[in-house]
Amino acid sequence: MDGQSIKGFKVNFSIMIIGSIKPWKNGVLDNGNAYKASVRFRSTLVEVKEDEDVGFREVETIIDYKIPCDSNIEATELVQLLYQARKDKKTIIVNGALPKHKGQGTDQYEVMSFDMAKDFIKMNDLKK
Repeated sequence: MDGQSIKGFKVNFSIMIIGSIKPWKNGVLDNGNAYKASVRFRSTLVEVKEDEDVGFREVETIIDYKIPCDSNIEATELVQLLYQARKDKKTIIVNGALPKHKGQGTDQYEVMSFDMAKDFIKMNDLKK
């Protein structure tokens, strides 16, 4: 194999409300491993569930979507396009795998996009 994963399936996520948007610049970890720039944005699903003590309660499920970028400049551009998409209330599509749970005791998950930023921008028709 050449380092590429085999994608036997993909999940298409439709994000109707974009929450926070965070750029991550490329860099090097303390252990020497390099990482690429990316943009992460969040969406939250709120479900109302019955609760015998208080009548009902809201349960949040938070998903952070990570879009890999080729450069810090591309990440900056994607952040601006996502700000505009959020302002325009545009539904965004992310192709990825099943969400990974971020840790015990949380209702937070992460989805890594199969598409690099340039393909993500084109697929979602974000450039005017």
